[in-house]
Amino acid sequence: MRAATDIDKKVGENLCKFRLLRGMSQVQLAEAVGVTFQQIQKYEKSTNRISASRLWQFSKILKIDVDDFYDGIEGAVRNDALKLAPEQLTLVNKYNALPEPQKQAVQDYVAFLRKKRG
Repeated sequence: MRAATDIDKKVGENLCKFRLLRGMSQVQLAEAVGVTFQQIQKYEKSTNRISASRLWQFSKILKIDVDDFYDGIEGAVRNDALKLAPEQLTLVNKYNALPEPQKQAVQDYVAFLRKKRG
């Protein structure tokens, strides 16, 4: 078996980041594509390479373009979502964990603050 390349590592790392941005656990993502959560761990750690068809599945589930997985690789288009600082990612995860009525309340409050600030 071939060792993971730097590109494989970046794709696995980006899979993890997008999964976390969507508030999904490894188990949830695994169930959505029909693999074990251990397989998701292997993809994210680049122990196993991700096939093109699996990458396509991930892109549909995570609601991103396939090329977003290549963010951070020289020559690839950058995705601003992956530029989040750790505290921003924590905030996104906390927001994702909220029930829908509370998410709407947060959105309404932010809209109110924007209007007030002008």
